[in-house]
Amino acid sequence: MTDNHSNQTSLPEDANRLLRETEAADFLGYSVRALQNWRLRGGGPLFVRVSSRSIRYRFCDLLEWTEARLVASTSDQLDPAPTTETTSEGQFEARRRRSFLRRSQKD
Repeated sequence: MTDNHSNQTSLPEDANRLLRETEAADFLGYSVRALQNWRLRGGGPLFVRVSSRSIRYRFCDLLEWTEARLVASTSDQLDPAPTTETTSEGQFEARRRRSFLRRSQKD
């Protein structure tokens, strides 16, 4: 019997495991604040909004985000990696958050 997935890169069984913000930041070597800024502005790894106050990152999305940034030299251009802002829903959410922040700063 032939394995249909033998040609694909295999990920660990726990690739879909959800990581807390601090775990994701540690894995990437960035601060939690950097992840928060990327969520607000875009450009960071995809994330899971469990609730309005609970954010998680799938391990496989962190790996994909880092793989998309591999370069051989400083002259290599980065390909735009998928982010929440590349989807229409992500763009709507980003605009909504920016609008809310502008309104809250005026008060």
